[in-house]
Amino acid sequence: MRSPIYAPDWRVRTLGECAAWQSGGTPRKSRPEYWGGSIPWISAKSLDSFFIEDSEDRVTPLGAENGTRLVPENTVLFIVRGMSLKTEFRMGITTRPVTFNQDLKALLARDGMDPKFLAYAVKSMTPTILGLVDEAGHGTGRLATDLLQALEIPTPPLDEQRRIAAILGALDDKIELNRKMNRTLEEMAQAIFKSWFIDFDGHGDLVDSEIGPVPMGWEVRSLDAIADFLNGAACQRYPATNGEPWLPVIKIRELNQGVTEQTDRATATIPHKWHIRDGDVLFSWSGSLVVKVWTGGAGALNQHLFKVTSEEYPRWFFLSWVQHHLAEFQRIAADKATTMGHIKRHHLTDAKCAVPPSDVLRKIGALLEPVVDRQVVNELESRTLADLRDTLLPKLISGELRVPEAEDAVAEAL
Repeated sequence: MRSPIYAPDWRVRTLGECAAWQSGGTPRKSRPEYWGGSIPWISAKSLDSFFIEDSEDRVTPLGAENGTRLVPENTVLFIVRGMSLKTEFRMGITTRPVTFNQDLKALLARDGMDPKFLAYAVKSMTPTILGLVDEAGHGTGRLATDLLQALEIPTPPLDEQRRIAAILGALDDKIELNRKMNRTLEEMAQAIFKSWFIDFDGHGDLVDSEIGPVPMGWEVRSLDAIADFLNGAACQRYPATNGEPWLPVIKIRELNQGVTEQTDRATATIPHKWHIRDGDVLFSWSGSLVVKVWTGGAGALNQHLFKVTSEEYPRWFFLSWVQHHLAEFQRIAADKATTMGHIKRHHLTDAKCAVPPSDVLRKIGALLEPVVDRQVVNELESRTLADLRDTLLPKLISGELRVPEAEDAVAEAL
């Protein structure tokens, strides 16, 4: 079945015709001269943004020539093998030369194809691509190259491709700017917190305590004494009924990936204590231990997640202390001889926090609270922009919506 096309001057081409396809690989880990360089080596875990610019793993120029492949800026990369394919399709476009591993494919746009338009065209086919994932006999998701190459996309003239890519790119540019800003704000918040609460810079006399010297007049309290940790519900006991209001079930997957079409639903009549709203602090205490301020909209809190609140202390304070203890919690969970590591309630009690007098807390809050609030605002703005992008994307790629109308919608949003 050919892709729908609404513009008379467009034609349909297959992905195999639109780009040169390349495979990646992994340089030998036993050769230290291959690793630790400046060239990003992209794997599935690096595909956390539409714009691909860096990764934790990097190779040397020698490594790039042995066992992997170096591709230039504006190469489309996407995952074709891995457990994550069961729930999501990770892809993006490079902003610099990178190498990549064998779980990914690279598309280099041919003449007549704008690489950014090609990237958005691939992104627009996400539901179709996920429908091609084969799990049989592998224990993990796989995508067959021949099936992907046979997929068809409407292709406008090159100038219109570039205009479409510019419209969608303006939204993604702002989302990426917010992401980088939040990363900077997070580093700033951590530095301020460490200076005041760990190093006690600028404080006067220190006195001994169970966690070592703390400023005079401060007290030491357990993490579960400065905040309440509400465990989520077994949401399968509260299934959504057709035609009735419902809430997306927020599990560990949603905490990491956001709400998707695969997200379960619970009835909106689930007890109110388990309702989640934007701005709530969520903490997964098993599996991949993560803490974040939720900005994914209304939801229902599932078990294995804590909703962290406090009637006594501000959000920035207990959030910062959970973040401070997170590395130790992750270490504890990793030591569990189980399929899913976790922490227990007593670990929250064992985690200690230095608590200042109320006047000092307000003084530090004047610095840290605006930082956390700005991060939330940026996340919410990015969600709105992503929703608009995802609405425009299939209509622009198919030609159903033309460039002038889309430009007006984006101009209003930005």
